[in-house]
Amino acid sequence: MQFMMNKCFLLVGFLPWLMMGQTNTITASPYSLFGIGVNTKSNIGKNSALGGGGYALQSDYLINTQNPASFADIPENIFLYDFGLTAELSSISSRGKEEKRLAGNISSIAIASTISKRSGFGLTLEPYSDVGYALIGVESNIEGSYDTFVSNVFGSGGLNDLRFNYGYRMTDKFGVGMGLSYYFGTIKETQKIQSNYNSLFVEDKNKYSGVRIDLGFQGAIVDQLKFGFRMRMPTTLKVTHDRKVSKMVSLIPKPEIIENTTGEHLPNFELPLEVGGGIVYTPNESWALNLDFSYNFWNATDQHDNIGSFIDQKVVGFGMEYVIDDQGYNYWKQIKFRAGMNYDTGYLEVYDRTVDGYSIMAGIGIPLSKSRKSTLNLSYNRNQYGASQGILVEETFNTFNINLSLGDIWFLKRKIN
Repeated sequence: MQFMMNKCFLLVGFLPWLMMGQTNTITASPYSLFGIGVNTKSNIGKNSALGGGGYALQSDYLINTQNPASFADIPENIFLYDFGLTAELSSISSRGKEEKRLAGNISSIAIASTISKRSGFGLTLEPYSDVGYALIGVESNIEGSYDTFVSNVFGSGGLNDLRFNYGYRMTDKFGVGMGLSYYFGTIKETQKIQSNYNSLFVEDKNKYSGVRIDLGFQGAIVDQLKFGFRMRMPTTLKVTHDRKVSKMVSLIPKPEIIENTTGEHLPNFELPLEVGGGIVYTPNESWALNLDFSYNFWNATDQHDNIGSFIDQKVVGFGMEYVIDDQGYNYWKQIKFRAGMNYDTGYLEVYDRTVDGYSIMAGIGIPLSKSRKSTLNLSYNRNQYGASQGILVEETFNTFNINLSLGDIWFLKRKIN
């Protein structure tokens, strides 16, 4: 019992440090300028290499945050951990110009265990959206004159998702689940305006917070064919705004603060109803194929950005996994090979052009123990969004995910003869 308590205190003590890590930038996408940023491209465990879906995935030693019903399948007395790291190398091109950027950080932490033979729970912390853009050398005219000024604008931050999931298996072939998410985070924009020998510094911070409910179920038509469904309820995020403006005149080293406001309430940000479903087909012990589809009702939020509108979003994902002999004694035959693809219609429309994209991915799962409870999951995703024509930019980025998925046995008493 003391050993179990020590582990709990270790995990609880580790969470604040991870929350601080989550506030840093994981993306360098220019499209993170809009709304609350771009959707996170990382996933927990093996999902990153399987098309980004997993509504129907069931596994004894998998933390599947895509569907809360999956937590009902965790074996009794098993405790699971998952730690993730993500790095992103992006290439941004527009009108014949190209720029490369690199970003990376902690991507996720998750823990899960059982409550009874038919129920399990999980606590996860992962980014929901990321912001990381830079607009350098933006030249504008001073109103009422022919003089110009140059601005450099930088954005960073994003929203985090701290989620509690609970799953309950009603029958041997049917399970339900519920998740409760707490969204929180800060999006910061810093602007430096230079005109002759004068400089103006503007720092804006928008702080977001809100809760959301997930509902899900999973079932099996036959042993080889399983299905799943998840619904994320619409919710409202509260927004408060801080602004600090300072100026520097004639290269005087000490800036003068001319505005400093905190806690100003802005209009709420609406998150839409999201529904998704998927199937998993396992024709034999070596192969597993999954197909997922989701629909996000952004139109119903009736929201607009400065130069764009939010539109309904559709995402289709396909993944496959192959292992030679998962139950054998040959270590090399237990390695799992994965591949997938994903198409996202996008949720932003800029000047009648939709910002859509696609992804292809591959990965492997390397067992770290003979019991196969612990796995090192590695994945690579190549993604492309937008277009290089007109005012849009085409973004190609390569994402590398590392997830350490660990399984341990708790709550068992030692037997001494």
